[in-house]
Amino acid sequence: MTLFISGSSREGSNSRKLIDYIIKNFPELEGRFFPVETLPLFNPNTSSSEYPVALIKFKNLIAESKALLVITPEYLSNVPAQIKNALEWLAESGEMNQKKVLAISFTPYPPRGQKALESLINSLISLKSNILPSLELYYENLIKDKHIVIDNDSDEFQMLKLALNFF
Repeated sequence: MTLFISGSSREGSNSRKLIDYIIKNFPELEGRFFPVETLPLFNPNTSSSEYPVALIKFKNLIAESKALLVITPEYLSNVPAQIKNALEWLAESGEMNQKKVLAISFTPYPPRGQKALESLINSLISLKSNILPSLELYYENLIKDKHIVIDNDSDEFQMLKLALNFF
């Protein structure tokens, strides 16, 4: 199973649309989405006996998954807080150790996304994840009339297909 994480909690976000597109068009990934915005704010004083249900579910899904696919927008030259928060919950428990992760930034236009992707990769390195080749994708190339539209012959589709082959 592949666990999908969106950095945007906005309903109908482009990151979530891209996840839905990947789940639909690459069914061999057997993907499952987890809304990281449901996790409580990280508190290092929380003992494992006090973990809320959402956090236990998240940790179990990561442990069960063969890979994670994280799609992030860029907020203030960084990843959104909910991605950072989710990763902080995993800092000491080891679920991400050698876990395959494909990191994708999905933003309106270049160079936006580069700093968020760099930040995400730095966090994943700290967690000792097995980071696959990352991608920078842009709305201007993939969104038409508020829908994800990717021509199978396009460079973007080929890059996405190649990156997903690492799973």
